[in-house]
Amino acid sequence: MAVSTNAKLAAAALALCAGGGALLLYPKAAPPIPPAPAPAPAPAPVAAPLYAWVQLDGGTTASVRAIMASGAAGCPALSVDGVAKTMTQRGASPAGFTGVFVCEHTLSAAPKSLAIGALTLPAPTFNAKSALVLGDTGCRETSNKQQPCTGDPSTGAWGFPALSKAAASTTPDFVLHVGDYLYRESDCKDTSACGYVWGAWEADFFKAAEAGGLLRLAPWVPVRGNHETCGRAWAGYSLFFAPGPMSTSACPTSIPPYSVSLNGLTLFVVDTSADSGQQAQADYSQVATALSGVTTPVWLTTHVPVCSDALCGGSMASAFQGAGLDKVSALRWLHVGHVHLYDHSVAGAHHPAQTVSGGGGTALNHPSSCVDTNTADCVTNEYTYMTVTASAGAWDATVYDQSGAKTGITVSVSASTAPGGH
Repeated sequence: MAVSTNAKLAAAALALCAGGGALLLYPKAAPPIPPAPAPAPAPAPVAAPLYAWVQLDGGTTASVRAIMASGAAGCPALSVDGVAKTMTQRGASPAGFTGVFVCEHTLSAAPKSLAIGALTLPAPTFNAKSALVLGDTGCRETSNKQQPCTGDPSTGAWGFPALSKAAASTTPDFVLHVGDYLYRESDCKDTSACGYVWGAWEADFFKAAEAGGLLRLAPWVPVRGNHETCGRAWAGYSLFFAPGPMSTSACPTSIPPYSVSLNGLTLFVVDTSADSGQQAQADYSQVATALSGVTTPVWLTTHVPVCSDALCGGSMASAFQGAGLDKVSALRWLHVGHVHLYDHSVAGAHHPAQTVSGGGGTALNHPSSCVDTNTADCVTNEYTYMTVTASAGAWDATVYDQSGAKTGITVSVSASTAPGGH
């Protein structure tokens, strides 16, 4: 009888089992799946800024600026109303500033919120309902003047740190600094913070402005002073504060005038940093021409006063007339610095008011430096800042000392009538 193929296979299998062999009747196992590659490491987050602020650069344009340590991996992201925006480096850092670089972003509209990481910044409103005005804030250390950079400001020690903290309790729409940020020029007690370098800028301005809360209180209008001229601290001013692109090749002797639109008020910014006394009148004459067709109220801000007893020894009225400013009907108020005190004066009918806000921290001048030595509106024994609030047809100003206490001085400048309101 024939034996089937299946029967033969079965018999062979039984024989193998009986002899201790093994017969595989299933497919060979698949090789193991190799492990997935490890994910690439996430890029290191960009470090937080050392300092950051917002400034008004002309018209209704503002810029956000941030100082970064040189080891940071680039510029941080800026959140504008919750949308990430790219910040770009503001030119190469000049000699003496290699430890830092500056990033910036220009705002073409007024946002509701600004932030760099967890750091909240003040959004510009382009409003003129309130302002904070100060100037000449650095600690004076030179071969002929040694102001204590720490200590009780009531004894003459540097007043800006205390003033910064007191002024940060206000709520202005913008902060106007009328110039002179760096005074630690030579023979400094701290040699790492001396001269026209980053260490001096940080010690003389940024640390105090940030620690007190003033740097991020509101957008700034930072005027150039005579301590930021070409022979002095111009490189730092160009890197940090100059409006528009940074000047990298040569020092500009003067920054072209520009205006900031503030909802019914024009803030006209003029660079008189290289001027003194009658030299400034030539610049003011050009300003008078530029403002001849303006109809909205104007504040003119610059560093050097039109005139003072200390600068030109002449009549205030003559100085205004010589510069042609008495004929600018829209001009209501001049905000200046340079003289280290607070002083307010009006040269006469049809002349704009002039306020010197130069008592922001540096060593104060003698009372003989008041614009008008007979005025009661002159403070030479305390560091001061001024707040301005818009009211019906006027701007009302109050002057405070470095502790935040009122000095007792208040002034009012007409917003809607001929210049000269007081």
